[in-house]
Amino acid sequence: MTEKQWQSNVVKLAKLHGWLVYHTFDSRRSTAGFPDLVLVKGKRLIFAELKTDHGRIRPEQAEWMNALMETGAKVYLWRPGDVKEVTATLAVRMPDLIRVASTREPKPQYPDSRSADAKERKARRDELLRLAQK
Repeated sequence: MTEKQWQSNVVKLAKLHGWLVYHTFDSRRSTAGFPDLVLVKGKRLIFAELKTDHGRIRPEQAEWMNALMETGAKVYLWRPGDVKEVTATLAVRMPDLIRVASTREPKPQYPDSRSADAKERKARRDELLRLAQK
């Protein structure tokens, strides 16, 4: 599967699940290495770099991905072999905020995943650095 075909599949899947999708169609005038897709749904923001199963990350791409991860953004490197993970990521429903008929509304409770997110970002950063050095 070519990168263009893979990107088309990811875009269709994202739109199917209600994501807004941005892709720079002519990257010749853009900063080198910026991720292929920016996906937005509710309060979620994803930057996705798409590669074929054997495609390599360029140093400029690794630099952008690492910089974005440092902000706490969700940054992914997706390949056709990752289709199950991609589908699961894009299919996740946003938590519903339930309004209660009372004088006070409870604050929504979300699990504290900051430490898990930090570990995930570090693991992805290490993987990107390893791939960039090949």
